[in-house]
Amino acid sequence: MSDVEVGQVVVKLNGRFAGYPAVILEKNEEGFVKIGIILKGDVLKEKKSNIKHVAPLPYKIEESKVKDAKEIINTIKEIKWGKRIKI
Repeated sequence: MSDVEVGQVVVKLNGRFAGYPAVILEKNEEGFVKIGIILKGDVLKEKKSNIKHVAPLPYKIEESKVKDAKEIINTIKEIKWGKRIKI
């Protein structure tokens, strides 16, 4: 299982949003996490995902700022990451 924490920036590996950057919003004991995915137009979409379907990146947002959608979007933009990456 991936070792992820709340606020960790991850990349989605499987599914419709594969290759999209996301942020861990909540961690569930049952192997699922709630992630915020950045979509076009600076929209933050919250999704439930299996923890095995995300890969952590070396970036993190402070846990107190995880609830702020603008902070999450700005952090992803600072990484200078395109919309989607090839895996």
